[in-house]
Amino acid sequence: ISILTYLKWGHFQTPNGILSKRPNHKVSLEEINPLFLDFAKHYGLIIKTHQIRRPRTKGKVERMVDYVKDNFLKGREFSDFQELNSENKIWLENTANSRVHSTTKELPVSLLGKENLTNVCAKPVYQLSIKESRKVTAEGFVHYRGSQYSVPPKYVGKTVIVEDSQQKIQVKSQDLIIAQHQKASISGLSIADSRHIDEMWRLTVGKSSEQAEKLPSWQIKFEQVVESRSLIQ
Repeated sequence: ISILTYLKWGHFQTPNGILSKRPNHKVSLEEINPLFLDFAKHYGLIIKTHQIRRPRTKGKVERMVDYVKDNFLKGREFSDFQELNSENKIWLENTANSRVHSTTKELPVSLLGKENLTNVCAKPVYQLSIKESRKVTAEGFVHYRGSQYSVPPKYVGKTVIVEDSQQKIQVKSQDLIIAQHQKASISGLSIADSRHIDEMWRLTVGKSSEQAEKLPSWQIKFEQVVESRSLIQ
């Protein structure tokens, strides 16, 4: 069973924040894994750490996994995942969500409707990608894994971020996507957007014309008259 399949028929929502264990010093954003920060930003999560020497600010963890293992999985056999999923859904509806919860003293099924949850699948799935910085060449390309990809000419000489997400290459300048390409199937390819090439051509031709206009006009003048002789002697 995939996580997404489970979430689609479960009652889940993206949490509003994440409460993390706090070390003995103040945590700065520079100390947090940048990939985790990007993930949190994608889902709108607020990252917090609990206060030192204040146990009540710690999160409460319920033994949900043990409950499922002991109450649903223990002593059962399933022929395949389809049967497991089917039996699990019945167990959720008739047992887990229909019991009086020891903490709330209410039925979970009666509380689910009051939560006003937003389906976790409503947001696009976070795409795990490789991110590397590159400097744009004078020709308007960035080199990545043996191939090169075009970007708008105005970014020539600037440092950009190349994001590799399996089949797609995205080039960003800060948070702005400046180019998108299909990933090269083999090394050594030049992947170019025709708009980037056309713009580079216009800029190159324009500069050539301006340089031609600035060239000095030459005029050669001889102070002596060159003697001309007949070629027939």
